Amino acid sequence: MSAHEPTNIESKRSVYDTCDRAYLRELREAAGMDLVVLARIACLSVAQVRELETEGSDNLFYSEAIKRQAYKRLLMILGAEPPTVEVPEELQNANQVTD
Repeated sequence: MSAHEPTNIESKRSVYDTCDRAYLRELREAAGMDLVVLARIACLSVAQVRELETEGSDNLFYSEAIKRQAYKRLLMILGAEPPTVEVPEELQNANQVTD
């Protein structure tokens, strides 16, 4: 288990909500994937992937929302476990929700 690997639901969610550059780089390196390959799979430029992995890079995304979406896409490609959503018990039965 790496230092940046999420251990519970809250930390899994925080990995997706914040751009953890070190965690992204660790995942890519653990997968043995080159920046160029990852960029092609994600339909991003190499410079954009590099920006998501390193501090102080140029802003190559139109907005922070687009940057966050690109980060999430990379995490999914690299196999990071997506955050789970806990549904309240009263909403778990569809028949009860409509009543």
